Amino acid sequence: MEKNKKSVLVALCVTTFVSVFALAGCGVNSGEKEVGNSSGEKQMENTVTQESQSLGLTGVANARQLGGYITTDGKKIKDGVLLRTGQLSAATSDDITALTDKFQLTEVIDLRTTAEIEAALDPAIEGVTEERIPIIDESGSAYAVMTAGYTGDPIDHAIAQVENGTISDTMYSDLVMDTYGQNAYHEFFQKLLAHKDGAFLFHCAGGKDRTGVAAVLLLSALGVDRNTIMEDFILTNDFNAKNIAYVVSAAEKKTSDVKILEGVKAAVGADPNYMEKMFEAIDEKYGSMDVFLKEEIGLTDKDIAKLKDRYLE
Repeated sequence: MEKNKKSVLVALCVTTFVSVFALAGCGVNSGEKEVGNSSGEKQMENTVTQESQSLGLTGVANARQLGGYITTDGKKIKDGVLLRTGQLSAATSDDITALTDKFQLTEVIDLRTTAEIEAALDPAIEGVTEERIPIIDESGSAYAVMTAGYTGDPIDHAIAQVENGTISDTMYSDLVMDTYGQNAYHEFFQKLLAHKDGAFLFHCAGGKDRTGVAAVLLLSALGVDRNTIMEDFILTNDFNAKNIAYVVSAAEKKTSDVKILEGVKAAVGADPNYMEKMFEAIDEKYGSMDVFLKEEIGLTDKDIAKLKDRYLE
């Protein structure tokens, strides 16, 4: 699919050029809190906070887990098993120890491009298998567009992307409607299905776009409600708050255009409108996320049951 790939893929690469602050934190998600409904009955509501989801890493941006979320059928995602982060290139020795000892990490899936990987290599971790599933087609023209035009100033680059329309609110919907992207996320799910023991970590550059879409699809397959999925998606804004504030402040010194500044903020943060557009596109074409996961990502009922059996408790 060629439609508007440019807007998708260039925006996904912004965090390659902009330094991201890793925010430390700790704690595991208790998963739920009791709230009362209109009839006075107690029901469970998911806790979605930086504290509840953080892996407590100091050298890895946006480092968190999906554990603790309650599904619509009352199951809970296992704590410390499904991990999502930014690139691991600046992981400290303490970070690696936490990943291997505390979380018992055994598998890493890198969603970045070749150029991104070569510019910021993940460390080799003993006992951990690392595999690549590039979400972006490096053989297509869009890849050349994504890597072109960078002059060394990440703020100028982000502003230019907004001005020429390469950042838009359809970037996620375009990604999942693309055959290459669908095949890549199919491979991602095959790795999840084949995974056996220990933690499973997936990441891109900043851990928010390609990784964010992967997390949305995974949480959907596991049966987490959409409101919780959206809250988890925008949690990036808490983890990357310092970086977002820095980039927006720097951009304000170069332009006063409100729309450009909004686009720059979306490029380094997580804009819920962008993800809502993806859900709307899927609902419009397929009727539901469940149908999309089956028809385009290739998950069978047996696959979904296996995922739930493996990652829920």
